[in-house]
Amino acid sequence: MLMLLLLLLLPVGQALTINHSDQQMQALLNFKSGITADASGVLANWTRKKKASLCSSSWSGIICDSDNLSVVGINLSNCTLQGTILPSSLGSIGSLKVLNLSRNNLSGKIPLDFGQLKNLRTLALNFNELEGQIPEELGTIQELTYLNLGYNKLRGGIPAMLGHLKKLETLALHMNNLTNIIPRELSNCSNLQLLALDSNHLSGSLPSSLGNCTNMQEIWLGVNSLKGPIPEELGRLKNLQELHLEQNQLDGHIPLALANCSMIIELFLGGNSLSGQIPKELGNCSQLEWLDIGWSPNLDGPIPSSLFRLPLTTLALAELGLTKNNSGTLSPRIGNVTTLTNLDLGICTFRGSIPKELANLTALERLNLGSNLFDGEIPQDLGRLVNLQHLFLDTNNLHGAVPQSLTSLSKLQDLFIHRNSLSGRISHLSFENWTQMTDLRMHENKLTGSIPESLGDLSQLQILYMFSNSFSGTVPSIVGKLQKLTQMDLSKNLLIGEIPRSLGNCSSLKQLDLSKNAISGRVPDEIGTICKSLQTLGVEGNKLTGNLPVTLENCTLLERLKVGNNSLKGELGMNISKLSSLKILSLSLNNFQGQFPLLNATSIELIDLRGNRFTGELPSSLGKYQTLRVLSLGNNSFRGSLTSMDWLWNLTQLQVLDLSNNQFEGSLPATLNNLQGNLFAPYQYVLRTTTLLDLSTNQLTGKLPVSMGDLVGLRYLNLSHNNFSGEIPSSYGKITQLEQLDLSFNHLQGSIPTLLANLDSLASFNVSFNQLEGEIPQTKQFDTFDNSSFIGNLGLCGRPLSKQCHETESGAAGPVGAGSISESDSNETWWEENVSPVSFALSSAISFCLSWLMLRWRQL
Repeated sequence: MLMLLLLLLLPVGQALTINHSDQQMQALLNFKSGITADASGVLANWTRKKKASLCSSSWSGIICDSDNLSVVGINLSNCTLQGTILPSSLGSIGSLKVLNLSRNNLSGKIPLDFGQLKNLRTLALNFNELEGQIPEELGTIQELTYLNLGYNKLRGGIPAMLGHLKKLETLALHMNNLTNIIPRELSNCSNLQLLALDSNHLSGSLPSSLGNCTNMQEIWLGVNSLKGPIPEELGRLKNLQELHLEQNQLDGHIPLALANCSMIIELFLGGNSLSGQIPKELGNCSQLEWLDIGWSPNLDGPIPSSLFRLPLTTLALAELGLTKNNSGTLSPRIGNVTTLTNLDLGICTFRGSIPKELANLTALERLNLGSNLFDGEIPQDLGRLVNLQHLFLDTNNLHGAVPQSLTSLSKLQDLFIHRNSLSGRISHLSFENWTQMTDLRMHENKLTGSIPESLGDLSQLQILYMFSNSFSGTVPSIVGKLQKLTQMDLSKNLLIGEIPRSLGNCSSLKQLDLSKNAISGRVPDEIGTICKSLQTLGVEGNKLTGNLPVTLENCTLLERLKVGNNSLKGELGMNISKLSSLKILSLSLNNFQGQFPLLNATSIELIDLRGNRFTGELPSSLGKYQTLRVLSLGNNSFRGSLTSMDWLWNLTQLQVLDLSNNQFEGSLPATLNNLQGNLFAPYQYVLRTTTLLDLSTNQLTGKLPVSMGDLVGLRYLNLSHNNFSGEIPSSYGKITQLEQLDLSFNHLQGSIPTLLANLDSLASFNVSFNQLEGEIPQTKQFDTFDNSSFIGNLGLCGRPLSKQCHETESGAAGPVGAGSISESDSNETWWEENVSPVSFALSSAISFCLSWLMLRWRQL
């Protein structure tokens, strides 16, 4: 009877099994339908087969239980899948224990029905493009031990429900856009061993209750916005091996209790607002290998000698205050930490000499002592650091010669010795030993002599900065061998000779600056032929002659072309319109001629053509370059009516306009007040102090526009040597930042507006040789100007002129005996007032300001 019953029930069981398998197969096919791209083809065999169960079909990435009846695992990690995880797909496979979809390109939201996977132990969705919030339903999966949602685009807060996962050992939510506080409920996860919440936007304080997670081994909370002190309770975590709290806003002292974490290997606290001293008790953490408390300028006191007993491989203390370091020097005991591979002590206000004991750290791969106050010479013994790859000694007060011993460091990749007072020649250095050197910076020292030919042996070199020294001789042609060179700056030296044609072989070159030397000859054609990656070409301030090579038009990536202050001549044969990436064009102080060059650079910011022989009218196409900040065309022969140049006054970002010493005519339009350009952040430090309008020495007529008073950011205004008439608008008194104002040599009438006397920043003022009358405003600011500011106006009176004022019948002030001054008296008075040295200063001052401004811009 029993046997008969079993035989009757067998088909029912088989039917249930088949139905269960079909349901799981359909769920997987639903998931597949949400995948839009499967570059690896991993889902290609996910197809139904007749009379075949799911587990017997060998679908890729599918793991079944021992009875081959149910799916317990899905592993599709790193399969380059694209698409979304559809609801009612994987969330209906209740037998799942492992779901790994990491390292794909899945997008969309995490399905809420994942909360139904009650048997799930591992959920890995990291390294995808998932968005939305973390479903709080995940907090109901009581069997979950591993949850990794890192490297996605998740937002919102961390669900407090995750604190219900009592078996959770790993919680990784790092590299997302999560906000709000860290829920205290997470401390209920008593089995938690790894907590990774770093690189989000979390705020609030660090929960002291994390000290209850006594099984914790790793805490990663760096790069957030956490505030408040570091909880003392973290000292309870006896199993803690890694603690990362760097780059937050934590304050207070470093807790002494952290010294109780006897198993700790990595401690990262840098980039916070911690204060006080470095606890000497940290020296009790005998397993500590990585210690980073750098970028904490409020920490002070000495480096505890107890740290020098630790088996450290990395000691990063960059930018500590250390203002109360009793000696201010770096202890020679640092040489005892022979396990160190990375020592970062940059920006720590250390002074004195560099300890020669550093040479004992033969395992060092990176040594940073930059931006301190070290003096003395570079120790010869540093040549014993045979494993050193990166050496930073820049921005100190080091002097003496560059030691020959440094060239024995054959693994060296970066050498920064710039911004010191190093002197002498470098010809003794065996550059050929630095076969792995990629970045060599010697600039801003006092180095002399020629640049050695052996420099050409640095076959891996990418960056070479030797500017602001006293190197002499020629640029060695062997630099053409540096095929990987991307940046070379030899400016501000004493180099002579010609630009080597071999530079054209440097096909990776992006920045070439040879400016402010004594280099002569022509700009070689080869630069434009080969250097098609060139972004910056700076050769200004030399003795170059001839024409610019036509081949430069091949440098279509060129952003900065700076050839000013040479003896270049002729028309621009190159088609400059091909340089569509151009941002800075400086051709000033040469002998170029012809029409204004035709541009096609939509991002142009500076055009400096001063001091050439350009002629003709300005093209109206300039009006489309709304990024233009500086237009300097002074001392040429440009012509045309400013009245009809509507496009010029619509360049709303223009901060500097120099049209002086040309042949422009017409009157100034009221729309001139459009030139109120906004300050843009990248150049704010320049534009806040240098805003200039110079239209002097032209043939301009008409009245001064009242609207010019709206240019409230103006600092330098020069309208001298024109034919302006009418009165000085009182609105100019609103230009409160104005420092220099020159209206001399015009036909202005009326009185000097009293509002101008309120310009507290006005340092230079010149209205000489007009037809002004009345009393000069008697204010503290105007008392600083001498006779030269007012001469040539027979109707003016009052200090500082010798003419006194008297009351007329109408009550207005006028000069005493103004109608009886003889021609001889007038000439004599003019001579006496004009001999003052200040009379020559004003026009040259504005010219100097413009030159200084151009220099600042060309340095960008």
